[in-house]
Amino acid sequence: MNLTFSILLIISLIKIKLMSYCQIWAVNTTGNKDLDAIKTNCIALDVVNLSRVILKPKSSLLVKIFSGKDENILIKNAKDSFKKIERIKPDSSRKESREMYLLCSDLKTI
Repeated sequence: MNLTFSILLIISLIKIKLMSYCQIWAVNTTGNKDLDAIKTNCIALDVVNLSRVILKPKSSLLVKIFSGKDENILIKNAKDSFKKIERIKPDSSRKESREMYLLCSDLKTI
């Protein structure tokens, strides 16, 4: 096994491990809608930033967000990385709920 192959294998394993951790990131909601939105969107922003490093060009990302004051910052950041951004409100979500998903498609090449 040559050194280049070993390094690529290690990087691939790290990416797989990181993605498995990302799938379970969530905050416990407090009932304070503004605080819950900030905490959830902060994690979503971290996931968007991490996706630049670990996803392949033209990949997609689906991340849960809460509409709130910082939502525009998150969407702007996502637009810097992905060609198409779509906000999705699930049918199963209550109308008054701030819960929605951000579908980021076609990761831009660096």
